[in-house]
Amino acid sequence: MQIKNENVQSWHQAVGVIKRFVVKIETPSGHGTGFVVPAPAGRKNASCLVTAYHVIEHAYKWNEPIRIVYPEDGKHFVLDSAGRTIIPAIGRDQAIIEFSVSDVNFPVEKLEFTDANEHYLDGNSIGWIGFPALVPDNACFFRGVISSYVGNSESYLVDGVAINGVSGGPSFVLNAQGKVVVIG
Repeated sequence: MQIKNENVQSWHQAVGVIKRFVVKIETPSGHGTGFVVPAPAGRKNASCLVTAYHVIEHAYKWNEPIRIVYPEDGKHFVLDSAGRTIIPAIGRDQAIIEFSVSDVNFPVEKLEFTDANEHYLDGNSIGWIGFPALVPDNACFFRGVISSYVGNSESYLVDGVAINGVSGGPSFVLNAQGKVVVIG
């Protein structure tokens, strides 16, 4: 089921669309951010999160626990190495965490993602949400401007704020049709 995502007129409304999907990811060595995505087809009771690989790298390599905090319902839970599957994409600094937890009410809708062949132009505004080290219990909104699309790494250079703890959170734009679209 797609989220209600039409005629978003402001960044405030866009944050409201995205924030329900955002989680804090804590490891023994620090924290970062992640967001809920649909589980692969056929995985009926699975939940999936996307984050930056460097957020969970040490926990992944050393089989350390990962604590997931979901502010939308106030729940948190710990995933040990046996209770999760991590699918790393190291070169892209991305990771998917797959697990099964029955008492967390993640959204059943799904976010809209940009088409892999669509690239936003230099000068477009972009937003992102994460849990900065300065206020680690607050999901904060940040905004910047695309400086350049880097084709060989399928990434953007952005003129904006980079703060420890925000890594792994969703980056998104408001497209011309008034929809919130995740681009990374």
